[in-house]
Amino acid sequence: MIKFAKVMLIFFISIQLVSCVSTNKMPPQNDDINLQPMYGGVEKTPQQKRLDDAFIASIVQKTGNRWNGSMQVSQLGWSYLQKGDWETAMRRFNQAWLLDQDNYEAYWGFAAILDNQGKYADACAMGEKALSLAPGNTKVMCDVAFGYSNYAYSMEENQNERDRYFKKAISLYEQAAAIDPNYSCIYNHWAITLFYTGEYQAAWEKVKKSEELGFNFSQGFLDDLTEKMPRPEPY
Repeated sequence: MIKFAKVMLIFFISIQLVSCVSTNKMPPQNDDINLQPMYGGVEKTPQQKRLDDAFIASIVQKTGNRWNGSMQVSQLGWSYLQKGDWETAMRRFNQAWLLDQDNYEAYWGFAAILDNQGKYADACAMGEKALSLAPGNTKVMCDVAFGYSNYAYSMEENQNERDRYFKKAISLYEQAAAIDPNYSCIYNHWAITLFYTGEYQAAWEKVKKSEELGFNFSQGFLDDLTEKMPRPEPY
């Protein structure tokens, strides 16, 4: 039995200092368009549009332009996500998207929330959109790869698709590591994915690499991995 939480996406919430966070809280299911990515794609009422216009004008006045405002609001989204306040985080990411639909942070945030809702296919699509807007961003690559891994892990009947998404995850980890080999969270995610696929020796290798770079795994994960295969020596 896997004791550690399966959904362990690590998100990055500071422009200056990147920190890894996780939570076991699940975002609520709700028909409120403010709690759906891109407001659920629905046509807003005239009153809602007027409120949107007033919000945009206020943010532009404070930040100088829509891009700056969108980036600042998306950072608020990450801060609420770190606190486990999924509703407010979704509202902020929606506002960031409203301000600038090319802000990769908004789609990245949507992917984070959808993944934790168990909407893995939708989460992967949002992650891919974020990555298309920020190609080569190793933090996004790492999270998208782990999103693929969660999606693959959730598949019980379609082995071909399961294998395909695990391969997509590994490919992204490899690309991210080639760009930034000292980014520890790559190896953290990678180790868990390898645990999912039953490649325990390789998982221990990624654990070692991640720990050398300063990342501390949860004891639950290490216990589960040890149960499958003792930690190789010398480590």
